[in-house]
Amino acid sequence: MGFLYYAAVAATLLLFLHYLLSDFRRAILIGLVLTTFTLAALPWHLVPFDAAAFACQVGFLMVALTWFLVRKNNVIAIRLALNGYLLGLFALEFVLVVYLLISKSSGYGTSLVVWLLVKSILPVLAFGFLAPFDSIDIRLISNVVLVGSTLTALRLFSTNAGATSSEDLVRVSLGIESSPITVARVIGLGAALLIALLLLGRERNPVKTAARLALAGLLFSGIAATGSRGPLFAAILVVFATFVFLGHGPGMRRRIGLSLALALVLLTAMALLLPSNVWEYGGIQRIFDRLLTFGSNASDRARLALFETAWSGFLASSGIGVGTGGFEALYYLPGYYYPHNLILEVAVSHGVVGLSLLLFLLA
Repeated sequence: MGFLYYAAVAATLLLFLHYLLSDFRRAILIGLVLTTFTLAALPWHLVPFDAAAFACQVGFLMVALTWFLVRKNNVIAIRLALNGYLLGLFALEFVLVVYLLISKSSGYGTSLVVWLLVKSILPVLAFGFLAPFDSIDIRLISNVVLVGSTLTALRLFSTNAGATSSEDLVRVSLGIESSPITVARVIGLGAALLIALLLLGRERNPVKTAARLALAGLLFSGIAATGSRGPLFAAILVVFATFVFLGHGPGMRRRIGLSLALALVLLTAMALLLPSNVWEYGGIQRIFDRLLTFGSNASDRARLALFETAWSGFLASSGIGVGTGGFEALYYLPGYYYPHNLILEVAVSHGVVGLSLLLFLLA
């Protein structure tokens, strides 16, 4: 698996080099997508200095800005970049900075301010600098997300190749640089996109369809190996939403057939990629245990306690909020910086003002 991962990385870098020499704008777009959505996909541990991944992401942001400054007729790009969503992000960033003044956990609060700027505002602005996008750009973005998710799954199995059972490893990850939940979200992004392409697309080539099914098997196996439920449910929700919104329209039989084939491929892939006794593997066990004991297991009880603390803090502050990152000071155990729920985190930290901005952005 390690050889396959590094071969895929080499192929990705060669493709990027091809665009770098032939279409510089799309090369920037590839770099932005990879470093924004699937940063953990690349082997940053081989680079001999810290913060290489972060430096690479910032580098692509700066290149996008440079491209914008030197291009001609950038009025359209300005209009697309300064959209309502970006303005909402700027407003939320302003609220985070102001609420740092009343926070009792300013260290974590400051990291949130930086995170929102680097991980959300600047990437959205950078994508706007490269606008407008045509159908080729949209297809390229989708393909790069799929490549990044696939590389992440391959790296996951490569990194944890020595684990053979639940006794060796309960939840696989990429070491200290990424948590299992973060890795599962990156892989799940590609899995959900791939399922949408399978069920909504009009691909009639059986070879391409089989390749997409096999890739879906790899991605779902990667999610299962992390033991994370959320990304798995999100991908399943995509399948459900496809049938709900399309009803019994044209292509229904094809979608049903693809769904059954996908289920068969997923089971086969999990049997091949995970240890010999799949159902005793730690990640699989964890998912089934959390499903069968929903609401009563230790993980769910801990999350409910976090939710209750956040909601109580929101009410106790009369809807004003306790400050950016202030949840840490409310919880009775040290080391819990957020309540494992974005809406509750914004509500308890920034009150009705921050919650209104978040709902605006989600809408």
